[in-house]
Amino acid sequence: SGQVSPTAASHVRDEFADMSAEELLIVEAGPSEVGIESTIVDVSRTHQGVGAVLLRPGHISAAMIAEVIGYEPASPDQQAPQVSGSLKAHYAPRTPLSLFDEGNAPAVQAALAKGGKQAIVAFASLPPFSADVHDWYVCSPDAQLYAQDLYAMLRRLDQGQYQHIWVQRCPDTPDWQAVNDRLGRAAAAFE
Repeated sequence: SGQVSPTAASHVRDEFADMSAEELLIVEAGPSEVGIESTIVDVSRTHQGVGAVLLRPGHISAAMIAEVIGYEPASPDQQAPQVSGSLKAHYAPRTPLSLFDEGNAPAVQAALAKGGKQAIVAFASLPPFSADVHDWYVCSPDAQLYAQDLYAMLRRLDQGQYQHIWVQRCPDTPDWQAVNDRLGRAAAAFE
């Protein structure tokens, strides 16, 4: 709980490294096709006049839910039940992770200039700032493909002996809602 979710059998084995193969039985069907956790919708208060509430965005988007129920699900309020993954800081790697965009690129540049091995994950193949001594990773511009690889990528970077992981903010559009949710919670662990 609170760490990067497993999306492949090897990730589960890593989480239970102290157990032998005989003690740990894993049903394996290949890596996760979606990559992030499921969508959670609360409908427990509809009898009180509260419509559907989107507690955790996932592969099934708010727009897809609206197509079925006829309206956009609401955001959680104070009475919404707590669910897995709803803590402010969650899904975080062990390596400190920060989000960046054009607005805070100078701060990232200053942090990179201090030295140390750092990873940068961005949409552009060419960095907006000097990154010649750091590792630059280009991520998918497709929200579903990005989500599918998100946790595996964070696990790979976590094993890369980096001092810091910098991830470019994703577009603020409905199709990126679930990815933005997971990245925001991962970065919140280090704020």
